[in-house]
Amino acid sequence: PLQFSPPPDGQQPGSGVWASVASVDFGLLFVAAFAGWGGGIVLLNHIGKIVTAAAPAQASSQASPILVSLLSACNCIGRMAAGACSDALSRRRVPRPHLLAAATCLM
Repeated sequence: PLQFSPPPDGQQPGSGVWASVASVDFGLLFVAAFAGWGGGIVLLNHIGKIVTAAAPAQASSQASPILVSLLSACNCIGRMAAGACSDALSRRRVPRPHLLAAATCLM
């Protein structure tokens, strides 16, 4: 298998990149991330059209840029806060897959 560096002492010999990709854990994390974050990406890409369709024509032309900017700013702040919380909780020995599940549930 493809390995970027030799495994340290005590590590299993079949723990390279391809062994990780073929594992069940990788498959579960990939499906969770794809399913959980896919909806958020779709929302972010189409928020301007959603606002235009939901509001009357005159109001949507004025509100659309403001709401798109507000959502983008909140998205940026939320990503930074989630990263900081993830780092802080991982120092307290909370497994990162649990944090991924919590973030996906919040989505």
